[in-house]
Amino acid sequence: SLAVAVTSLLWDHLLILGDEIELIWRKRRWSLVQKLVVANYYGVHGAMIFFAYVLSGMHLSFSDKHRCRGFGVFMSTYGLISVGFSQLVLLMCTVNVWDNRSSVKVALAIGFVICYSMSAAFDALTIRQLFTPHFAQYDKVTKFCVMSRKATYLPGIWGGELLYDLYVVVLLFINSLSRPRRSDHEVVTNLVRDGGLLFIVCSSHL
Repeated sequence: SLAVAVTSLLWDHLLILGDEIELIWRKRRWSLVQKLVVANYYGVHGAMIFFAYVLSGMHLSFSDKHRCRGFGVFMSTYGLISVGFSQLVLLMCTVNVWDNRSSVKVALAIGFVICYSMSAAFDALTIRQLFTPHFAQYDKVTKFCVMSRKATYLPGIWGGELLYDLYVVVLLFINSLSRPRRSDHEVVTNLVRDGGLLFIVCSSHL
């Protein structure tokens, strides 16, 4: 349930709070990556707490379809912004690992624009679907908004993010293949050295 998710999120935050203070809050100057990570990190916390508050019943009544639609638009829009922050951080980290090569910057930027535009397009279609008749309604039994049917375009939002992740992995692999090597097993070594492991770890946490 959402309550379990929020509890786990806050507990995880407490476990790494010491490292967070040491590595981030004690720094006099923050890089752009640090600013984006902190903004997204605390934004997710705030959004999860807000969602839990709304779903708990301790909120203003969603007594009409207009409030239901408004809440749906907020969730969808914030999710898109959070995805954008995460992908931008991964892009910048990957570029740094590759020593800020211009060709890599261009390739990653093009992929980011295409994949994020795909997510944004599906997000817009999802919001549009919220405003179709009888799609988002207030349920008096649960005292919350319900959808009369599955959101058709919702998977496309996350599909754009997944596509970008795969795109970066392919670029990392191609870069590893292009390096001189004595044996094929060095491809894996080059991949790890070029940030493949870092990318996977970052992707799993953002």
